[in-house]
Amino acid sequence: MSAWFKNSDNESESIFVRRRKTFITLGIILSVLLIMIFSNQGLLKRVELELDKKRLEMESAKEMRIRDSILRQIKLMEQDSTEIERIARERYGMKKPGEKIFYYRNKK
Repeated sequence: MSAWFKNSDNESESIFVRRRKTFITLGIILSVLLIMIFSNQGLLKRVELELDKKRLEMESAKEMRIRDSILRQIKLMEQDSTEIERIARERYGMKKPGEKIFYYRNKK
């Protein structure tokens, strides 16, 4: 009869040891996953940095288009004096000597 109890004690210890190993293993796996996801070099930070990169690339492309447009305007003004005259008339209300300017009122 004592052999039966010893066998049962060994089984309960064996089950306890297996459960303990399983919990330790799961704890380690969970810890590693949490570190991989939430650390400074983790998955969430990587996604955030990728989104920032895309946003900055789009912003850079927009600024390059604006820069190119301004460079085209500068080149046009350097080559064509009529463009400078047009801008002077439209923006600053300038006129040539002897030229008359007519203003029209819009009726609403």
